[in-house]
Amino acid sequence: MRLSPGQKSLLVRMVRRHLGPKSEVYLFGSRLDDTLKGGDVDILVDVEKPVPRITHARLVLDLEEALGLPVDVSFRVKGENLSAFQKMIGANAKRLEVA
Repeated sequence: MRLSPGQKSLLVRMVRRHLGPKSEVYLFGSRLDDTLKGGDVDILVDVEKPVPRITHARLVLDLEEALGLPVDVSFRVKGENLSAFQKMIGANAKRLEVA
């Protein structure tokens, strides 16, 4: 995984600050592959209820500013049917934990 422990902790803390303490954060995409270089940070966030677009935008901007990297954020609302995309990324995602 091409994120430092500090970056992983920062991601989880900032997501929970914006979306609540029950939010679960998963990393997917190129940052999971240690053989690659560069790339953005792709995260999938499990949330209790749909996230307003303005909250989504603020979260992305705050994460990008804090990490100095481009960030893409996708959401899964707990209890709702998953789209094919959500199933695909969820199958290959790794949950980030706060140490």
